[in-house]
Amino acid sequence: LYIMQVQEHFHREIQSLLSHPGESVLVAVSGGIDSMVLLHLFSKTNYSIGVAHCNFQLRKQAEKEKELVEQQCRNYDLPFYYNQFQTRQYAEQTGLSIQMAARELRYKWLSEISGKYQYSYIATAHHLNDSLETTLLNLTKGTGILGLTGIQKKNGKVIRPLLTATKKDIQTYANEQNITYLVDKSNFENQYERNKIRNEVVPVLKEINPGLESTFATTLENLQFAAQWHQRSMQSLKQKLIHHLPVGNVIYIRQLMSQAMAKQLFYELIRDFEFTPQQSAEIFSKLETATSGAEFNSPGFRMVKDRQRLIIGPTKHRNNSVYSLQKNDEKVHLNQFVLHQQFSSTQSDFVKDNSQIQVDAKKLNYPLVIRKWMPGDYFYPLGLGKKQKLKKFFINEKFSVPEKEAVWLLTSNEKIVWIIGHRMDDRFRITEQSKEIVHFWTE
Repeated sequence: LYIMQVQEHFHREIQSLLSHPGESVLVAVSGGIDSMVLLHLFSKTNYSIGVAHCNFQLRKQAEKEKELVEQQCRNYDLPFYYNQFQTRQYAEQTGLSIQMAARELRYKWLSEISGKYQYSYIATAHHLNDSLETTLLNLTKGTGILGLTGIQKKNGKVIRPLLTATKKDIQTYANEQNITYLVDKSNFENQYERNKIRNEVVPVLKEINPGLESTFATTLENLQFAAQWHQRSMQSLKQKLIHHLPVGNVIYIRQLMSQAMAKQLFYELIRDFEFTPQQSAEIFSKLETATSGAEFNSPGFRMVKDRQRLIIGPTKHRNNSVYSLQKNDEKVHLNQFVLHQQFSSTQSDFVKDNSQIQVDAKKLNYPLVIRKWMPGDYFYPLGLGKKQKLKKFFINEKFSVPEKEAVWLLTSNEKIVWIIGHRMDDRFRITEQSKEIVHFWTE
């Protein structure tokens, strides 16, 4: 009766985690008790599964683990996928710990296999005690509410159908079903942080509360409920405080500072841009004192302080490309826009905005060159009547750093004809003596 109840409960868990009954699952099996129980439970269902096994070349019994898993796959008539990794070498190259390197290698490979052989999901054997250890570890190192919600049952393609089972539940089931497994002796060594939590901290907590797993499961449900409300609240605040403008994602500093617990809120606003809690705290401490133009970088994004606002956008390398425009060209394609050119004998009516200009064709020397601006560049702004450096123009027009970096120049014989999209040069304006007109515009 106990075994039937366990298997029925497992079947309900799988049904709740999969989107459709006919979806296939790639089961990650190490050969330890947790994953061998997971494999046995899957074998009692009618789901289409395959088995993936990793050798990280860290233990002497790795070959035995492979043989055990492979044999069980033959017994169940299941596809078996195997890979071995140079884990220590990868850890040295990336600067990761051995455990984090193994985790990264494992999930990357599982994702590749699931995609190649069209498995809908990847199942791992994490259980309630793993979730407890994760929460305690996060709490020890410092975390927010999401870090206290343990391991998630479903994260993208990864599902964890044993997450409500305790380690004791798994051991009982393995004993009842005579499931063969290998013991990873490294789990009893305290050289890894998680092992210290498992072997030293949890036993002390269980002395205080023998029903630790049960009360933790209840606490976890409460925290997950609170986290859902937190996420909904944060989504609303993000919509209010992150302004999606042409220049990038903008946070107004004064608006941020008017919010309760602005420091904590700031991290929630920028975490999606790959900034760490430590970076967030450091940036927040400098919001009032940092000069305009100060930059802060995450792996994929850059934050620039622009007076009383922060502009966040993807990290971009400066585009130093140079484009040529011949007299008979109708247009030239740049990455960001298309520049059009049209000749006429008379000045035509057009909306006088920054997206287009008309100049005297006789004053142009072809080919024209389209390039990025450089320090020292100057021009004669139309209507100003005198020379001005581009740097000064940008200051006067209150350009942010990203806006300056986006500027392209249309030049003739090294003279600036047009700061494209912003201001033309007075030296190329049309006069009463102009006989041929060139119309430039962008789209």
